[in-house]
Amino acid sequence: MTITGTDAISLKILEAFEQGIKIKDVPSKFSVSLDQAKRLSHYRKMKNFRTPIYRRP
Repeated sequence: MTITGTDAISLKILEAFEQGIKIKDVPSKFSVSLDQAKRLSHYRKMKNFRTPIYRRP
């Protein structure tokens, strides 16, 4: 199963992260690997990162 961040299962997992589910609990609830859960967690952090990159004056 491919996890893209925009497919239905990814969106359900991302919503579960927002509700406070731990990464280690994702594989048992959504039948994805722990590696895929970690990648989605990293994707969520990158997506929610809103601080601008420091630029030299």
